[in-house]
Amino acid sequence: MNKLTCFLFAAITLSGYAQNTSDYKKFIEASEGKRLSVYVDPTGNKTIGIGHKLKNGENYKNINETICNELFAVDLEIAKRIAMKTFPSFDKQPKEVKLILVSLSYNMGAVGINKFVKFKQAIHLRNYKQAANELKDSKWFRQVGNRGTKYTAILSKRG
Repeated sequence: MNKLTCFLFAAITLSGYAQNTSDYKKFIEASEGKRLSVYVDPTGNKTIGIGHKLKNGENYKNINETICNELFAVDLEIAKRIAMKTFPSFDKQPKEVKLILVSLSYNMGAVGINKFVKFKQAIHLRNYKQAANELKDSKWFRQVGNRGTKYTAILSKRG
């Protein structure tokens, strides 16, 4: 495990996220899938593990479960921080909404999620039906297939 991974594992534990990590992992892995060899995602990015987009200098061709979990832990911590910064009411949201917000942040990153201005506003107002409609009316929804349908169904049920 490299120094950055060790630091982020410590940050995850200290920040109180450790008890929820398995929930996030199950939810995100169900959407992202898991592959231990490199593949190209629908947007053309080289990817490995649980939706880990390869960065410059990362030359993985195949990985084992341990490396997959380490990459996921780092990416998850980044996604949680993005979600908390992007959605100031994050801590007050229901569990399933938090799962969606972190998953969207994991999938799109800060730049992508911040383009969803009306979605962000609907989440802040707890207007989940409108939030679902904003997701449906996006390029993201047309790209992700079942994931989009699943997320919008969860939000619509919240009202």
